[in-house]
Order: sequence, then C-alpha cells, then structure tokens
Amino acid sequence: MARVSDTDVEAPARLPLLDVGNAEELHTSSSSSSGSRVRNVVAVVGIAGLYRTGKSFLLNRLLGLQSGFEIGPSVNPCTKGIWIWGQPVKLAADYHAIFLDTEGLGSAQRTASCDMQILSLCLLLSSCFIYNSMGAIDEVAIDDLNLVLNLSRHIHAGTGAKGSPESTAELARYLPTFMWVLRDFHMKLEGSRGEAMTSKDYLEKALGDAPGEDQHNELRRNIRELFTERDCVTMIRPVTDEADLRHIERKKYEELRPQFRAQVEEFTKKVYMVIKPKQVDGGHVSGPMFVQLASEYCKAINMSRVPVIKSTWSYLIQHQLRESLKEAVIRYRDIMKDRALQCLPMRAESLREVHKGAKAEALQVLTQASLEADPAFQEYRVDFRNRIRQVFEEVSGRNNVASQRQCQDCADELYRRIIEEKLQQGLYKGPGAIMELMQDWNTLQQQFVEKTYGPAQVDVLTNDLFPRLRICVEKLTPKPPERGDRTCTFSSMLATGWK
Repeated sequence: MARVSDTDVEAPARLPLLDVGNAEELHTSSSSSSGSRVRNVVAVVGIAGLYRTGKSFLLNRLLGLQSGFEIGPSVNPCTKGIWIWGQPVKLAADYHAIFLDTEGLGSAQRTASCDMQILSLCLLLSSCFIYNSMGAIDEVAIDDLNLVLNLSRHIHAGTGAKGSPESTAELARYLPTFMWVLRDFHMKLEGSRGEAMTSKDYLEKALGDAPGEDQHNELRRNIRELFTERDCVTMIRPVTDEADLRHIERKKYEELRPQFRAQVEEFTKKVYMVIKPKQVDGGHVSGPMFVQLASEYCKAINMSRVPVIKSTWSYLIQHQLRESLKEAVIRYRDIMKDRALQCLPMRAESLREVHKGAKAEALQVLTQASLEADPAFQEYRVDFRNRIRQVFEEVSGRNNVASQRQCQDCADELYRRIIEEKLQQGLYKGPGAIMELMQDWNTLQQQFVEKTYGPAQVDVLTNDLFPRLRICVEKLTPKPPERGDRTCTFSSMLATGWK
C-alpha cells in the first residue's frame, strides 16, 4: 500500500489549492502548481463532509501519517477552501495519487451556496470521493446530503442538446467513486432476521426507498443514480474519554482503540483498492491538466456560470495538446543542439541516428498526457512530425555547410603538405616519379577520409582532389603519348594503380 515516503515528487506538505475570497469567490492558489509537477496520469482522492467530523484525520491515515492535514479541537473548521497534499503519492512508475481536503460543510462562516461550490469542485476534480459523516444513515444524515439534490443545478455534463434538460445518468458518467464513512457508529450490522451484513449492504439498504418518505426517497434515488460505484465504511469512536477526543491530534495512533484502528486500516485498504486514474470522456487527466481543470471550473463558478464538463474538457485537451506539442518540439531542439549541433560536422548516418533518438524522446513528451485516444491528437501528431522535420532539415543544412568547410580546409592542407611542396621543389623525378606521386596521393586520400566527416566528403574528394591529381599527372607527363606508347596516363593510373 502506497505511502508518502514512496513518492519521488518533493514539495511542501499541505498546500492550498483553492481559496475562498471575502465575497465567497473561488481562486486557485499560487501553490496549486504543485499538482502540475506530476506530468503523468493522476488519481484524485477528495474528502468532504460536515465540519469538525474528522475528515483531515482520515486523509492523514491514507498518507500513513498522524499529522499532515490540520486537525484541531475547536468548533472552527481547520480547513478553508480546498487543500492539496503537496507530495503526490507514487502508485506506479507513471501514476500518482493526489489528495484533497475540503472545508467542512455547514459552518457558520460559509453560506449554503459556498458549500455547494466547494462540494461541486471536489466532486468534479476527484476520481474517488469520500463523504464523512457522524452516526448511522438516517433521515438526518440524508438531509445533510441535501446538497446532492441540487448538484445538477451546479454542474452540467454537456452531453445533451443545447437547452435540453440533462438526466442524472448523464452526469453520473463524470462523477467519482463514492465512499461514505460513518464515524462514531455503534449499531450492530445485521439484517432484520439477525443475519450479518457488510457495511456496503447496510449502505444499499439505507439508500433503498422507504414507504411514505417521498422527499427522502427522491434524495436516496438521486444518490443511487449519481454514484453508481459506491461503498461504505463504519468506524467506532477512536477513544472512550471525551477529553481525549477533543485533543485527538495529541494521541499517538497506537493509543487509539484497537477496533477503531482495525476499521481505519480496512478503510485505507478499500480506498487504495478502488482508487483509479481521473478520467473525462475516456481521457486520462495528468497533473498539469488537473490544475488547469480546477482553474477553469473556478472561472465558470465565479462568473455565475454552471461548469459544463464536456466543453471544459474539450478546451482543456486542446490546451494540453498545444502545451505538449510545444514542449515536445523544444525537447527535440534541445537534444539536436546537444547531440548534433555541438558535434558538427558529422556523418549523415550518425545525424539520422541522433534525429531518430531525439524524435523518440520528444514523442514521449507529446504522449505523456495520455491523450492518444482523443481525435484531436492525430492533428497534433502530424504537426509534430512537420515541425521536427523542419528542424532536422535546418540541422542537416548546417551539417552540410560545416562538412563542406571542414573537408575543403582539410583537402587544402593535406594537398599543400603532402603534394604541392614536393611538386614545387621538383622532388618528383625520373621514371619513378608517377609511382611516387601515386603513393603520396594514396596517403593523402587515407588521411582525408580519416579526418573529415559529413556529406561533403565525397563531393570534395571527387570535384576538388581528383582534378588536382589529374593536373599533377599532366605536369609530370607533359608530352602526349605516341600511338602504341605505353607511357602512364591519368586514365590508366586510375584503372590500375590508384585506389
């Protein structure tokens, strides 16, 4: 089971994700960028419930900590707005979990409208939603969840025709797994005939329609339809002494009641079993997309608009693909700069190998957000290929220029040192002059091939050095041969002696 120590992302521990202003407007905090540190897929675990019911304690236990998210003894809520744990928990090599703690519902410091906004945002952002309440599921507990009845007024899926009402089932596709935690629960879990039942069985029974309770039945039905994946966990009071309960944060975890600890461990196990990547319309949400999603939902709420999941997600995908494309091209450029431009000139096949490796690494950046299934991805994939092809052609052109310069300079230097100086001094003499010249040309060619690189090598060898060889041979054989004369010619040397 994952714990904070397993994460490889370093950041301050508890950070504000969303702040609530004086006019109850919502703002993404500057520290919310900690979520964007995770470039890969994220699961998001959010918790909500009435204030002062121990939500933060449960999140701390999910993190394997006694203290992390603030808990305290006063009647004032410890958490304001929505807070994020700044060290995403690593679940797999490319998969992290983000934990959200929300301000308690029903506080005298907030209006019902603000509570609704906080609950809506937590539901929209989470892939696993934990609702924390006290005692059994009765009419009071159902009433406390009356915010859910109004949920469809504050969130739209955006799947239906414009202006048409949306069904609960349409919205349910976008809502997270629901886990109801019942604290200070002392009832015995058994059926009407005394048979044992699980906490999930108890939840399903409590959410079933009851005769003569039309109002509550509507809410029960709404909960069943909105949260198709649901479960329940019950917990007894952690301590028996009331004074200890008021200062529970001072108690070591090992000092809490054994049965309570066992129930907490069962809760933790259940959460990590049902936790799954955050998805919208089949697309996985990455860390940067999670932060952007929170920002866009806040903008909609502050402008008195209902957040529309589908249109927000479409905008977000386009934004993420643009950012991914930009980062991928930058990555390709950086690799080509480090491995190619700093090493020019280089052989054409070596340059192609560098290009191949740079393209593979850049493609990983483009696909890191896991949006390949989205129809818009192919358009950006084509754009990616076109852009890196332009960069590769630019680097290839510079390689040609660098190769031409190096090959020409090397050819001039070798010719001057090995051939020209001896030619000017008249050192090629007698019958062996041509053979000696050919030996020097073989030396020149070998050193030229060893010292030069790139596409200009063959060009300089063919169009510069070969003509010089012909001129040298002509200087050493000034008279054209008579018919039948076996005097060495440039053509015969190429055919028989020079390699």
